[in-house]
Amino acid sequence: MSIKRLTLPLLFILLIILLLRIPSFFEPYWYGDEGIYLAIGQIMRRGAVLYRDIWDNKTPLLYAIYALNPTLLWAKISAAICVLGTVLVTYKLTTLLLHEKSQKARQMGALLASFVTGVFLSSPLLEGTIANAELYFTLPIILTAYLTYKNVILVSEERTHPESLSGKTLRDSGQARMTT
Repeated sequence: MSIKRLTLPLLFILLIILLLRIPSFFEPYWYGDEGIYLAIGQIMRRGAVLYRDIWDNKTPLLYAIYALNPTLLWAKISAAICVLGTVLVTYKLTTLLLHEKSQKARQMGALLASFVTGVFLSSPLLEGTIANAELYFTLPIILTAYLTYKNVILVSEERTHPESLSGKTLRDSGQARMTT
């Protein structure tokens, strides 16, 4: 999504979500999981191999994010980036899901869904200020939902999507043709 295509209300929502997250950048070390992720990231930066030399019960991507720059500020900023990305993709997904509605209804629904998503993912009551796995992995999950739904629509309309090899492969194999 290019900057030109972002609507002013969506930019406002992104700004609000960013403002909600900024205080978390200055929180002290207080949450145990963040400390574990940071310790594992620091040890990985020194050459340790995850699950052989050091172990915890999360997926490797989380520790790789923390290992890039094992500081709490980096963790909080990278989590904020993931939340803002999730808000953007939620907007796009909701717009697709409401494709049969009027333009105004689509935009209002997408803005509401984006705002609610951002607020929930940034709420201290729901541990949204913590750089935890859920904040990092919500983005790839919602992105997968968006791409999957977009490709189902495109395949059903017998159009190709240049960004999706899997959608094109399914279409070309004839297995994804939907009848209406």
